[in-house]
Amino acid sequence: MTVNDRAVRADVQMARRELYPYSGIETEGLLSPDEQTVIAVVGRKHSGKSKLVRHIAASYPYDQIIIDYHGDDRPWQLDVERTPGMPYFWQINENEVPERWPEWKRPDEDDVAEVPMILYCQPDAGSSDVVGQMDELFKLAWLHTRCMVIVHEWGEQARVHRTPPYTRRVLNQGRNRQISLIMAMHRPRGVETNTFPQADLVAVFQVPIKGDRDLIADGIGWDRDDFSAGVNGLPPYGYLLYDRRLPPPVEGAPDRRLLEYPPLTPDELAEIDPEIKPMKTM
Repeated sequence: MTVNDRAVRADVQMARRELYPYSGIETEGLLSPDEQTVIAVVGRKHSGKSKLVRHIAASYPYDQIIIDYHGDDRPWQLDVERTPGMPYFWQINENEVPERWPEWKRPDEDDVAEVPMILYCQPDAGSSDVVGQMDELFKLAWLHTRCMVIVHEWGEQARVHRTPPYTRRVLNQGRNRQISLIMAMHRPRGVETNTFPQADLVAVFQVPIKGDRDLIADGIGWDRDDFSAGVNGLPPYGYLLYDRRLPPPVEGAPDRRLLEYPPLTPDELAEIDPEIKPMKTM
């Protein structure tokens, strides 16, 4: 059964910290940025998944690429004047992806070893070659190494039997190149078959279609009925989190790999965007 207990979540957080010495307190130890972490985030529109993605990504200390198919997740930092110590945000056009990481754009600050660069691209979703164009960003990450790629909407980029080569390489072979990946999607149906088997973490918000819930349950090896009951019992903006990296339970102990988490707090939301207002419960 899925577990919803603050004390259990605290124990799991400590277990993650033992497994992964680097663990940002903001994300309860979800990321170890010097290793690859693959995260799938699933939920219907306005369920809270994009905010969780931004919350997790905010603790990542190295370079990032954000692919925003729907244009709903533009970083607010692109619209303000950069201050010292702040990551450098750069919006790029899908037709102007550089062949190598644009180091010439990186600010030089004496008190910062290396200012993180975050490249943001909102492609033309109507382009006949949009998936191939976005694969050039995956190629950029592949050549750069040690970075994170965030995709809002994974179902547009990685369709079963149609996933382009560098997207497939990052998903399946990015571990040795320290390329982390966050895959946000409305529905899991039809996505690249290795999406859930490769995911270290799977966060699930409201998923109204039972077939979709069953597909996720099968992908993480969980009982379908128990998983559906957990998803259906979620409060607004709450989510289930499956952590494949944790060991299975000993006989008779609860399985802590799948836990229920509450919505992000107002303070957590303010950290990722000062303009975000607290999410209203239904």
